[in-house]
Amino acid sequence: MVSALLKGKADVNDRITKMKLDANLTKHLPVLSLAATYHATEVLRLLLSQGARVNGLCVNRGSALGWAGVGDNASAVQVLLEARVDPHLKAFPDVSPFRTTCICGSVAVMKEILRLQGQHMPQVSLRFCLHSALAFEGQSDAISCLIEAKADVNERLQIPMSRRSWWGLLKIYHAAHYVSPSKLTTLAYHHYGASPLIFSILTGKFECIPILLAAGARLDIPNDRGKTASDFLQQMSLPEPCVEIRSATNGANDEDSDDCISI
Repeated sequence: MVSALLKGKADVNDRITKMKLDANLTKHLPVLSLAATYHATEVLRLLLSQGARVNGLCVNRGSALGWAGVGDNASAVQVLLEARVDPHLKAFPDVSPFRTTCICGSVAVMKEILRLQGQHMPQVSLRFCLHSALAFEGQSDAISCLIEAKADVNERLQIPMSRRSWWGLLKIYHAAHYVSPSKLTTLAYHHYGASPLIFSILTGKFECIPILLAAGARLDIPNDRGKTASDFLQQMSLPEPCVEIRSATNGANDEDSDDCISI
């Protein structure tokens, strides 16, 4: 069908004109990015062979590589890299394709990008990727993948003012916390200096807690408000099996850290 449309002079670089909230599609999204998102990899190849701009951007400046991450289309990654997509292009708010993949919890694309490092793909930064995954759609499999890739399980989140987009968004939600508290505003209020373990607690991703603990995450690292993961565990009503983890922290001062991590 796409081949017939192209023979009929359809624009290989055509874009959708409106945002599609129900499908999570942004305004001005190129058809190449649509193909990457919806696992139409053969269509992707066809569009590229007919001159589709591999670095065409949507209104949020996301490329087809980033949209492959949104749709978890691992087969599109190498195709796009071989077509010389720019892996350094960042979408709003200053998000690289790999970080987009972490945010969406797209494990297949995450693994493919990590596998292709040093070939068509430059070395990716794992800095704050655990935080990105935990704050949004990343689940336990994404966290395990990042840990296997050597992400720092005790990294403290610190977003400098130079990262204006992220810094500004978090400040807005921080201010909103005083007016209308929510899970998101609570995360913004406590984010600075927070460890991935704190993020997993504040976002309710309790299944990630034992994964982080088994990888060496510490309960006693404070955020910039002086709150530790242990503090948050103590004050929250947690579902099973996290009750056992919370109970273990009652004696944390009397036990060494290895005992706590093994719970």
